[in-house]
Amino acid sequence: MSHRVKNLLALASGLTAITSRSTTSKEEMVSQLTQRLTALGRAHDLVRPLKGGQGNAALLGDLFTVLLAPYDDEGAFAGRIRVAVPRMGVGNRRRRA
Repeated sequence: MSHRVKNLLALASGLTAITSRSTTSKEEMVSQLTQRLTALGRAHDLVRPLKGGQGNAALLGDLFTVLLAPYDDEGAFAGRIRVAVPRMGVGNRRRRA
């Protein structure tokens, strides 16, 4: 568990650094960082297994779309992000013992 928490903190730290380089005000940074962290939370919800063993929780394209959404409105990236991947499910799998 400690390793996972450290990974999450490293990810948040990296996102903070990247966001700080692409923003010009504290308010803009807060807004963009919040959007990016929210996207990660939404992506996590997508890959969690469905109840009752109903299969994969999301399609790979949907996952990329959620993760890249915060970047779609940014100047250099506006309207330039397109997701084209094979129709493939993603999510947690239970490991067999």
